[in-house]
Amino acid sequence: MSKDRSDQVGFLMWISLKVSHMPYIDWRKELVHKSISRLSIGLSRYVSKILHALESYNHMLSQCICHSPSYFSSILSSLPTPRDPSEIQSEAASLAEESKSDAVSAIIDRRDVPSRDTQLRLAVKLRDSKAAEMLMVAGADWTLQNEDGWDALQEAVFSRQESIAMIIVRHYQPLAWAKWCRRLPRLVATMRKMKDFYMEMSFHFESSVVPFVSKVAPSDTYKVWKVGSKLRADMTMAGFDGFKIQRSDQSMLFLGDGSEGGIVDPGSLYMEKKRDGD
Repeated sequence: MSKDRSDQVGFLMWISLKVSHMPYIDWRKELVHKSISRLSIGLSRYVSKILHALESYNHMLSQCICHSPSYFSSILSSLPTPRDPSEIQSEAASLAEESKSDAVSAIIDRRDVPSRDTQLRLAVKLRDSKAAEMLMVAGADWTLQNEDGWDALQEAVFSRQESIAMIIVRHYQPLAWAKWCRRLPRLVATMRKMKDFYMEMSFHFESSVVPFVSKVAPSDTYKVWKVGSKLRADMTMAGFDGFKIQRSDQSMLFLGDGSEGGIVDPGSLYMEKKRDGD
């Protein structure tokens, strides 16, 4: 290294040494260290408060569900009692029952916790089959997901809680049927108010890059008729056999008012397939 170069390096080292020992530099360093220290202490206290609040909340819920079943049962028993689905025949009754169902859901399906867990998911996590049974009887919605996209049934299956999974499976079909019966009169009333119509909807795929895509990709034409509260949709695509599209004439029939004489119940949905030779 030349003499001039060594002098420059020595001068820079001397300057850096002087700057590092200047009082205002030490003051700034001390201020930064104090600020970081205070920030870390404040952040740790804030996080600890949040964790303590979450622990207290979960403890309160677990105490309510597991250790105070009578109190938990009294809460559920105070909820509005739904009507028998077979008694809901008018649009006004349908709206009243829907409002009642929303009020019940606002209590038992709340997801206002950080993880967005419902009471049913909490019962699954706590392995409390009795609480899960009471919630399903009250009409809890097992399909609601938490922030990770898991519902109560998935949680029960993943954690190998067969008894709770069977409780959910046993109740969800009657609950789904009750919801359908509750909303059917409103659906039928809306269809009656609509004008009758006929329309066709076609879809197919074409490509100038991928050859023969139109032969492999699905395509069909839907024909839809609406008369009163009845709906009919015709289609031809029945499925796939490898890369080959299977076709057959099919019709979907929705009978909002049922049939004359009560042979077909209102809101019935039928699927009719035409076989070769028919």
